[in-house]
Amino acid sequence: MFVNNPRKLLSKALFVAVIVWLFVLITINKAEAQNPHSPVYTIIRGKVTDGATNEPIPFANVYFKGTTVGTTTDFDGRFELKTTTPKDSLTVTVISYKTKSKKIKKGVTQTLDFQLEHVSFDLSEVVIEAGENPAYPIIRNARDRRKLFNPESLDAYEYESYVKMDISIDNIGKKFRENNTFRPYAKLLDSLRQSAGEEGKLVIPFFLSEQMSNIYYRKSPERKKTVVKASRMDGLILDNFQILEPFIGKTLQEYNFYNNLQEILDRTFITPLANGCFAFYDYYIMDTVLIDNDSCYEIKVKPRRPQDLVFAGKIWINAADYALRRLDLEVTKSVNINFIDKYKVQMDYEKQETGHYVPTKTRVLVDLQQTGDSAIGLIGKYYIANKNWVLNKPHPLTFYRDNVIVEMSAKNYKDDYWDEQRKRMITDHEQVKNSFQVIDSLKKSKRLTFIRKTLRILWDGYYNTGPVELGHWYTMFGNNPIEGFRFQASARTTIDWSDKWILSGHLAYGFKDEKMKYRATVEKFFDRNRWRKLGVRYTYDMERLGVDPEFLESHVFLNYIFLFASQFGYLERMSLTQDARIWYETDHWRGWNTKVMLKFKHFNPQGSYHFAWYDDNGQIQDQYRNTELHLVTSYS
Repeated sequence: MFVNNPRKLLSKALFVAVIVWLFVLITINKAEAQNPHSPVYTIIRGKVTDGATNEPIPFANVYFKGTTVGTTTDFDGRFELKTTTPKDSLTVTVISYKTKSKKIKKGVTQTLDFQLEHVSFDLSEVVIEAGENPAYPIIRNARDRRKLFNPESLDAYEYESYVKMDISIDNIGKKFRENNTFRPYAKLLDSLRQSAGEEGKLVIPFFLSEQMSNIYYRKSPERKKTVVKASRMDGLILDNFQILEPFIGKTLQEYNFYNNLQEILDRTFITPLANGCFAFYDYYIMDTVLIDNDSCYEIKVKPRRPQDLVFAGKIWINAADYALRRLDLEVTKSVNINFIDKYKVQMDYEKQETGHYVPTKTRVLVDLQQTGDSAIGLIGKYYIANKNWVLNKPHPLTFYRDNVIVEMSAKNYKDDYWDEQRKRMITDHEQVKNSFQVIDSLKKSKRLTFIRKTLRILWDGYYNTGPVELGHWYTMFGNNPIEGFRFQASARTTIDWSDKWILSGHLAYGFKDEKMKYRATVEKFFDRNRWRKLGVRYTYDMERLGVDPEFLESHVFLNYIFLFASQFGYLERMSLTQDARIWYETDHWRGWNTKVMLKFKHFNPQGSYHFAWYDDNGQIQDQYRNTELHLVTSYS
């Protein structure tokens, strides 16, 4: 029977084998579960942040008190602990912050976040023994070997860079939250508070910008080039860079603590490894820690005199080669910087194949002073991540001709692109994404929309409708003896209409002279990166001697009072001018511009402005026609 039914025999055999295998597996699992000696892991993940700013605190010590089980937070303040012998609570310590402990649950996986309270710099726990301070020979070795590791000693380098700028509002009280503008977004603000932790303060993003760039450097002759691949910015009230440029420009600078000096907000600070550093700093070894499998000395840095332009905090020196591996430094409050309450710099360096250490992560925090206890505060945060370094491979000199190139497509990238880049470059990518979403949600407020549009009109002078802008608000109305009451309407196209063509012009009418005036301009861009463009303009309008409306309109914020005032009152030496011009201009490289222009002008004095000259026939003339050829080259 078995021989005649081989399939049935095979099926029965497989069925019996499966039953036996399941029985054995269940028995083993049950035995392991009942085995009192099988390990039970407690896994704790979390993040350590500043309770006032919600900024991550890197390099903090996280441990079970009374044990050797612990770790340190990474550059983004995150940590993970896995142990079979946990204590009842987990402790976090870091310089300039109060130590904090929290209860844990044993035998489970859990998330535990810490918000720490900032305190003044303290070294009371350091014990000084007889003999030379053991930190001194480490600092001497690190100082003397700086040139071996300083990235500026490389012949050339290039890398990919992600930069994030974040300006946020803090010190937000109940009165602010209950304001009519923000009341509809109470749930959103509450979620921001919850995400900051039980002791974290509510911080609202005010302005955000992101940028992806390629950076190129050549040492001899010294050249540097930045190619901006992608850029975006957004803000609650402002979404342009110009207004924030004075603040951002001084913060978005390069930091290199391998050098003797570091400039911060127009002041020059002495770095902890500078020549003569022992005259300005005290040093104390706190621990020996592992950073990416590198054994490093953790050294506290303290100013000898609080009023000196120096730093306080911690540095980590590689125990094998005495290279600066990472730092966490801040400017002490004793150094009085106008309008700045706190300035902190954190950096991570990584060793490359050449032996040089390059900055891979940089975080800067600037806390602006508040005018009063109830005033809203501002925090500026700057984060940069560098990857894909290429060393000692210089490009030809012609490659560095343009210092900065912004690619035409830089502002066209959507959310999917930025999500991908953040995941690739930083760990806190979700937090950045949420900040942009918060701004987008808050901007829907009708009151904020009105404020945004009003400020933009005041700044630009135009009302933006998308492809066309309407204005100019301070040349819209005027009054003078020649025209009487004057009304002017202006318009210009935007990049939403075309990135190659710009059309602009105005129409004006004087109710006394009953004459229509106008101006029309057409500009064609051949290359925006090199600013190569051809322009044509025709103007028929009143002109006051000595007042160049073209110059004033290009310097809106600085000259709007004068331009507005020039539309009214008794204006002398006015002429009705016809002006036709054609020009071509180009940037040879950044800072060097050349413009060639051919101009025809008809000058016709008006009112009490008497202008006279003799022509070739000896006749008195009160008008003139002029043809001019201009060649202007400038370097700045």
